[in-house]
Amino acid sequence: LRVASTIQVKEITVDVAEKFYAELKKTYQPSTWGRRIKHVKTMFGQAVEMGWITKNPFEKCRGTARANRTRDHFVEPEEAQQVLDACPNTRLKLVFSFGRWGGLRIPSEIAFMRWGDVDWDGGKIKICVPKKTTKIDQENGNFNIRYIPLFPEIRKALEEYKADLPQNGGLTGRNDLIFPGMEDTLKAGALLRKQLRQVLKRAGVEEWPKLFMNLRSTRDTELQRIYPGFIVCAWIGHSMAVSEQYYLQVPEETYRQASEESKKRP
Repeated sequence: LRVASTIQVKEITVDVAEKFYAELKKTYQPSTWGRRIKHVKTMFGQAVEMGWITKNPFEKCRGTARANRTRDHFVEPEEAQQVLDACPNTRLKLVFSFGRWGGLRIPSEIAFMRWGDVDWDGGKIKICVPKKTTKIDQENGNFNIRYIPLFPEIRKALEEYKADLPQNGGLTGRNDLIFPGMEDTLKAGALLRKQLRQVLKRAGVEEWPKLFMNLRSTRDTELQRIYPGFIVCAWIGHSMAVSEQYYLQVPEETYRQASEESKKRP
């Protein structure tokens, strides 16, 4: 909170809070300012409980969890293949594959992935979930985990990447990280987004919003059309309510299919 960094918490009045609230609404999309004001409101609520202040100046500032669905983009299989073909190396191909066909949160859910997490015979991969793990547990290696299938597209990308590792000096022991150097996920995320933008440009594919989140959203939507929702949610790692509010899309092809079906009716 910029205002709190320059004055004492007790000096933040209702007037200051309302000005900050208005600035957030003017600057960000509803889903962003709503989330941020909720965090600030909670923080100042804790300050009241600790006796630092007597009243929460953000008490009347209402947040919102409304999703901005205007930035949805369904990454069609043909489009995904164009991107994959334009990737300059097997490492970036694997990162993209985990996002598009694994539905993973990139980069956090690949940052701590080890070769021992890949069950080649069982056809599944263990996923460490930093988002649902405290920092202390992360440091101790005690992650919240889930499993995803070893989808054919991911298996192929993993095998190609693994074949390239010896010549690059890489290791593939059970405890070796698949993507070493990604522990700083903020830095890794910024770099991966930059690299993916370059790949999209090279492939002649128009850049879509929310580069990695829309890959996850696409896969969630795709899988829900094939498997029961409770199974897909276990793979993707969120509830059905979250899936419906933030992820599931209506692919363009469904409109064409419905239109063709209506023509066949008497």
